[in-house]
Amino acid sequence: MARTYFGYTGVYNANAITLNDGEGAGLALDVNANGKVTMATLIAGEDLTNNVLKTEERFSYAHVAAGTATTTVKSGAGFLHCLSINTKGASSNTLTVYDNTAGSGTVIAVIDTTAQVQSLFYDVTFATGLTIVSATGTGADYTVAYR
Repeated sequence: MARTYFGYTGVYNANAITLNDGEGAGLALDVNANGKVTMATLIAGEDLTNNVLKTEERFSYAHVAAGTATTTVKSGAGFLHCLSINTKGASSNTLTVYDNTAGSGTVIAVIDTTAQVQSLFYDVTFATGLTIVSATGTGADYTVAYR
């Protein structure tokens, strides 16, 4: 029995049909008269060989020169991916990372920049903003990756 969906007639076929050049077919239905939907082509990023949909992470970044005291990296909610110490600080220098648009409030991390050149991955959300305060001693040169 044929059914009509949005002005199109649908038909159930127990076996797959093969069309010849110039032939057409109606809307395919399953055994319960539901419209059948398939994706006969790849969607952007799809890798059928490995059965995965590929995605990539993208982040904005802010480079902060050594000796900068307070930097508001982002206002509003966001995501802190990574903080990389490019050049070590000296004399007990620390970076305090805040979930705020000012150098106070909820602390995400306190980092000793004198230890070594390193990348620290956080992958955390923040609600208000992202502000980093360099305190004590000679400040480090660092880069922040965020969204």
